[in-house]
Amino acid sequence: HLHVDSAEMARLLAGADLMLAPSWEPEGFGLPVLEAMACGLPVVASDIAAFRGFAAAARRVPPREPLAFARVARALWTEESAWMGARHAGLEAARRFAPEHAGRSAEEALTWVVNR
Repeated sequence: HLHVDSAEMARLLAGADLMLAPSWEPEGFGLPVLEAMACGLPVVASDIAAFRGFAAAARRVPPREPLAFARVARALWTEESAWMGARHAGLEAARRFAPEHAGRSAEEALTWVVNR
């Protein structure tokens, strides 16, 4: 999928069971991981710096280790309580990035810059 608008992205994510994010260290912010968590989709992601700050709710595995991804994905698919736990943790983590929180954080950051 390319150039998908937000409504279509939400529909695609809602139809999925799990997101795998096998990214490497040079990755940027990782918006798809955050979008997936905001939709209640459990995430298995590479343990890279770009994800550590906000994706604590994702199950992180070493990058470039497909067997680790497979092992964690299988555990989430076969253990309903693990899948539900990952879903709820992702929803909670994504709430920190709701517009009202993001706007406040941006305002605080700008105030800090101006006052320094």
